[in-house]
Amino acid sequence: MDIKDKITQTLIGITAQLQEISSEFYIIGASAMILSNIKIGETSDIDILTTEMNASKLQYLLKAYMEVSPETKENDLFHSNFARFNLPLMDIEVMGNLQVKKNNIWQPVCVQEYREVSAKMLATCLHMMQGTPYVYQGEELGMTNVYFDKLEDYRDIESLHYFTELTETGRLTPEYMMKCLMLRSRDNARTPMQWDTSAGAGFTTGEPWIKVNPNYQQINAAYQLKDPDSVFHYYQKLIRLRKEMDIIVYGEFEALYRDHDQIFAYIRKLGSEKLLTVCNFSAQEAEMELPETFAEGSQCLITNMGRKVFDRKIILNPYEAFVLYKK
Repeated sequence: MDIKDKITQTLIGITAQLQEISSEFYIIGASAMILSNIKIGETSDIDILTTEMNASKLQYLLKAYMEVSPETKENDLFHSNFARFNLPLMDIEVMGNLQVKKNNIWQPVCVQEYREVSAKMLATCLHMMQGTPYVYQGEELGMTNVYFDKLEDYRDIESLHYFTELTETGRLTPEYMMKCLMLRSRDNARTPMQWDTSAGAGFTTGEPWIKVNPNYQQINAAYQLKDPDSVFHYYQKLIRLRKEMDIIVYGEFEALYRDHDQIFAYIRKLGSEKLLTVCNFSAQEAEMELPETFAEGSQCLITNMGRKVFDRKIILNPYEAFVLYKK
């Protein structure tokens, strides 16, 4: 079997695992060049570059093959979350949150990640609706779920109860149940608030009741406050709009595009005022036609991607959201 076939067969062998993470990952390095029919000789491993969240999930899903446990790898040139897996034909190296040093400053290598833009989209959808919006700790920072790979890291009684019941009766294997907890346990969203980059994420100087999400170095309140385009400042704009505009609080609700697989949209009405909220809930572009009422003379109150032009036909970017107002 030649090297290209080895790479192909190895990737086919982990198709199920790759399908369980989001699509923001890339095959890089020598293996990518070989797959592109560039003759460079042999390579002993396949390098996968992805986001930090994807890396954590993939490292768990492939842990049966783990040769080098997840660790932060750093030298004078790069910094990355790193793990190595020994598969039958070739090794796989998974790198998340890769950063390179430029002008003595660590800068992220861009792997398309929609954490911030999707967090803003979800906030837009919620805060423009009727009723009272609730902000659960950390969502205003775009905090993410954690992925524990050890049962002892969980605290949720329900999660622990189901693990014991389903594994001891033989209905599910411990490995499968750990995967279920990683995806479904409430503890994934209960980690301590991430205030800053200090030990314990600034939540406590002691031992927290549950582990801090390791991404607190990148996602924390201190960083969000410094960035004018952060999720936190976007939440402030949404809350300010609710306080300033009665239509958001008291307006009638009318759903649009009920059968659309990607778009969630609705109109609010109060007297002569109308407000249109459009959200793309997918990682793909989505096409829509702007309601005639908003085709001319409407004002954009807020958008998570800086859209300036609102033609009658619009191609929404992944996780794009905007709000138009017409009086």
